[in-house]
Amino acid sequence: MLSRTDDEQIRFATSRSRLILTHNAHDFARIHGEMMTRGDHHAGICIVRKRDHLGPGEIARRLQILSDVFGEISTRDQLLFLSNFS
Repeated sequence: MLSRTDDEQIRFATSRSRLILTHNAHDFARIHGEMMTRGDHHAGICIVRKRDHLGPGEIARRLQILSDVFGEISTRDQLLFLSNFS
């Protein structure tokens, strides 16, 4: 999926009920807003800002926290920032 457009990425993830994890805050925040305006849904978008300088281990740790928080509820239609899960 590396060569796919952002729209293709979100459609693919949505069709499989998977959250998108991305550094691309600008485009995916826009896509989220557009989808909500149209009444469309996605399985969740989680932004990892490059300026937060999180390594792979820290990203994995924070994703586990996110999973713990949302384990009982869904990330459906949520725009999340990994920096909020520490």
